[in-house]
Amino acid sequence: MKIKNQVLSVIAHSLSHSLGLNLTLKLAKEFIHDYDIHERMGYPASVPVPPLDAARRVTRDLHDAGFLLEMIERIIVIGKTGYMGKKYAIVGLPDIIQAIQDSGYELDEESQLFFENPKIQKTLSWGRLQEGKAYSLTLMKIDIVSNSSLVRENDKKQIAHIYEEFFETLYTIIEKRNGRIWLCEGDGLIAAFHYARPAICAVLSGMEILNKLKVFNITKNCLDRDLDVRIAVHSGFIQYSEDLTLLLKNETIKELNQIEQKWTPTGTMAISASIALHIDSIIKDTMYSLKTDSSRDLLAYTPEYKR
Repeated sequence: MKIKNQVLSVIAHSLSHSLGLNLTLKLAKEFIHDYDIHERMGYPASVPVPPLDAARRVTRDLHDAGFLLEMIERIIVIGKTGYMGKKYAIVGLPDIIQAIQDSGYELDEESQLFFENPKIQKTLSWGRLQEGKAYSLTLMKIDIVSNSSLVRENDKKQIAHIYEEFFETLYTIIEKRNGRIWLCEGDGLIAAFHYARPAICAVLSGMEILNKLKVFNITKNCLDRDLDVRIAVHSGFIQYSEDLTLLLKNETIKELNQIEQKWTPTGTMAISASIALHIDSIIKDTMYSLKTDSSRDLLAYTPEYKR
């Protein structure tokens, strides 16, 4: 992410006047562990570095290393909660946040993290995930049941049209909750959620998909049978990669596939225990326990299921 020099100057001024030199350098080392301001600026270790000059150098170095957004997120939290028991008033923080938003990012109020504005750009990584780094993510898999026979038994143009409309519905539901489609194949997709209570966003998306599918089958499906799906939702650490081949080798994705293929009934969404921990009791009350042949605990949602 490239930020204008004028904005970098505002950030440096804020660091210098709000946090002071010592805290600014301490925070810099959270991102660049061997950070040495004297070495970076060519000052002898015995010579004090002017605080504003140091803040400018820290800002530039973090920007060049790709950590400036993380630093801004850090000072937003410090402005709200303080640091080591001390309160800090962050000078110019609204202007800094606005400048980042003008650069194509939004601030998630709940997590206090920035992600790309989907109206401007929409990538698999939300503009933030970095190659080779591990992140805690919520994943959803949607599989169209008996896809092969549907394709074989129906007119190609007709089924292509129905699938196009159905997948458009899936995309709309998932992306309005800031999900990202990581993989889309003929018989389904895998989506990822990372911001704004991702477990709840994924579960609500799955519930909406199952309920809208009923309407879709009545109003738009002209095939010889209804479309049916299985949905699985699971979370865990994912080592991110732009290479889908590497991405799909993650253990969490393998577990997601197992939940969907082995234990999820048709017309149902199954959620793992790691998801159930993060959803409200009101949502849980619409679900039931799913029996499996393993020690894995799963909850399931089926529209109109009677407990």
